[in-house]
This record gives sequence, structure tokens and C-alpha cells, in this order.
Amino acid sequence: MKTILSLIILCASVFLASALDTVTVLDGGTNNVAATTTNTYNVAITPAKANNLAVMYQFKLTSSGTSATAATFQRSVDNSTWESAFSLPGTAAGTTVVTVTTNIPTGAYGYYRLNTVTNGNANAMTNVTVKYSVKNGL
Repeated sequence: MKTILSLIILCASVFLASALDTVTVLDGGTNNVAATTTNTYNVAITPAKANNLAVMYQFKLTSSGTSATAATFQRSVDNSTWESAFSLPGTAAGTTVVTVTTNIPTGAYGYYRLNTVTNGNANAMTNVTVKYSVKNGL
């Protein structure tokens, strides 16, 4: 009985671990967004039958600065016509990494995308990373 219970717990753990999919849509690098500019990316995010979409936005500056930044996202029902969905605002902290996360209920929308990253600082944003995750099959 103890062996069967252990096997069930092991199988459940494997299922839960494999059900979480994390995808990087913008992967760091240096000097990603120049001072006081907006970069357009239009990188796809596909929540694929998930009820929620967890999004993480990280960055730091090449030097000092505490002005606002934002990663903006769009959504679509047909992967062709897009509308504004949400924005992740972040306040820069100089060369310290800033992390902003949120959980978005996806509803019936099958397509999202990272649209822009805006830098309101006098110094460039660097190591800009955007990731998302969904739990499938739960």
C-alpha cells in the first residue's frame, strides 16, 4: 500500500511539474532600449487554452535613473487584429534589477503579444527580459 501511495505521489508531482510551461519572449542582452525611447517587438504569446497568463518583466539601467518604464501587451481573437490588453509599469532603480509580475485572466482570447517596451529614463535599459507561463491541463 505504501508503495502504491508513493507511486501516485510521484506521478502527480511529475504531472504538475510538466504542466507548467514557461517561455521567454524577450531574452536580456545589453542596451535593449535606448534612453527616452520606445521599442516595438510584437512577439507572440500563446496561452493555449489556459485560464490565466503569468507575465514577468525584468530590466535594469546602464547607470542611474528612477523614471517610469513599461512593457505593453496586446490581445487578439484571430492573431491578426490587435487591441490593447494590459501594461506592466516599472520604476527604474538605476543598475539594480527591477522585476514586475502579474497574472492576467485570458478569458477566450487565444493570442497575446508583447507590443512595446518604453524607457522614460536618461540612460538605456539593459538586460530586458519578458517571460510568461501557463499551467496546462489543470
